[in-house]
Amino acid sequence: MNFYIRTNANKKIGLGHLSRSLKLAEHCSNNGHNVEIILDRKEELLKNFFRKKIKFTFLYKNKKYLNEALDIELLKKHIKKNSIMILDDYRFGYVWQKKIKQYTSKLILIEDQNIKDSFADILINSNPKFLDEKNYVNRNKFSNAVFLLGPKYAIVNKIKKKKFLSNKKNITFYLGGSGDLAHIHRIINNLKEVINKKNFVLNIIVGPLSKNIDKIISLKKNIKNLIIHKDKTNLTDILRSTDILIASSGMILAEAAIYKIPSICFQLSPNQIIEDKYLEQIGYYINLDKKFLSDHNNLKKLIYKILSISLRFNKIFPSKFNIDTNGVSRIFKAINSNNLSDNNSLSDLKKREFKVVNDTSINSYLTARNLLMNRINSSNKKKINKIEHYLWWLQSKKNITTVTQNKKNLMFIRNDILKLKNVYYCLNGFVVANKAINGLDVIWGLKKNLDYLNQKYRNLILLSVVKKTNKFANMHTKFLNYYLYDNRSKQINKILKSRFKNLEKLNVYVNKQKPSYEF
Repeated sequence: MNFYIRTNANKKIGLGHLSRSLKLAEHCSNNGHNVEIILDRKEELLKNFFRKKIKFTFLYKNKKYLNEALDIELLKKHIKKNSIMILDDYRFGYVWQKKIKQYTSKLILIEDQNIKDSFADILINSNPKFLDEKNYVNRNKFSNAVFLLGPKYAIVNKIKKKKFLSNKKNITFYLGGSGDLAHIHRIINNLKEVINKKNFVLNIIVGPLSKNIDKIISLKKNIKNLIIHKDKTNLTDILRSTDILIASSGMILAEAAIYKIPSICFQLSPNQIIEDKYLEQIGYYINLDKKFLSDHNNLKKLIYKILSISLRFNKIFPSKFNIDTNGVSRIFKAINSNNLSDNNSLSDLKKREFKVVNDTSINSYLTARNLLMNRINSSNKKKINKIEHYLWWLQSKKNITTVTQNKKNLMFIRNDILKLKNVYYCLNGFVVANKAINGLDVIWGLKKNLDYLNQKYRNLILLSVVKKTNKFANMHTKFLNYYLYDNRSKQINKILKSRFKNLEKLNVYVNKQKPSYEF
């Protein structure tokens, strides 16, 4: 069978499409098929991607790509009939796909975003969002199409068994095949004093289309144990000894997830933007926007903190789906059999539940805390900075509970515990996480939270501090055996003054475990 793969790579779109196309091409070739990868033009910087057993064709030679119609005209003269076309290129939409199908037996589309209409026999999208196939919107116009969804279809390299260096910590930086290395230069410059004092190895992976390579080379003069990796098409040997990865949220994440590497991920381009709750499915909980690349001081703190917990990182932040290296073989099997593979589904409806949260709620708690409805009732009306939230979460002891329904958070209750003279004081408050919540849900959750705290602590005094203007927060206290505090306790007064400004605008409520307890 003849396989053609239409894809492209350049400084604008990077190397991800070509990299995964090549892995798929090699698998098809190893199984006895003729494979040809079709690119726009021959780029000297891509020479390490060219393989002897894979034929490469450059459709435009010295010309430039102009439009889909011209591309079809050139392509149809080149391909053989009844062949299989694999498309991994954002430029070619529904019209191009429908036309090319006239000249092929099957069209396989690899996509990432699920935003465009398509006309493919088989559609592949390994985004972790689609572990639950209900999240996928069917925009494909070809009937009886096969959908291969979720990270079980991630196209990654075969891996070797991971080994850790016993006496050095390896920090690896990679911003994609065409990333701007000026960002890495600035981060490392901020780290260099500590790096040279401690036993670190810095791995900088330089893509063939990377910018500002000279800045990285200049670092070698002043930094020990800095290794620059150039012209690498397979990163497994670097990843298998990495203790912390600082990388763009591109295709490297699928491979790093196999090794369960503690990571700080940056979403640098539109196709890398994935909601936290979906990246968490494969073990990525520390996910930042591009703007945080410039927050060097907090990044330094975050890197050190993750290194300090790296040995237990995967217990704190477990993945819910384990990626393996069989994605390519699953795709190849589907191309040849056209049988729809079973997709993992996370849909498991449950009734309202109360539970103590663990570190996997690091992002969902922040999302709730930053909702406008919660900031309105907070003393701090500004959105909380994400990287500062990560630092607070990783550095502090927390006692947070939640109410969930159908696996979705309805609310979070934060309990700040302080022990003084064998008495526990708890300041608690809640934030709404879902607009679907109602008053009964709130009261049910707060009651469950009180029961939980009273079982866990003896000699407990609970304090609830709310704005006088917050009608619901003041009203619901009567259902929870709270009463308005009368300012008789010196200890409580001291706690309140240290925590709150403008106490005259706040109501303070008290719920005691033992009504006879003297303040």
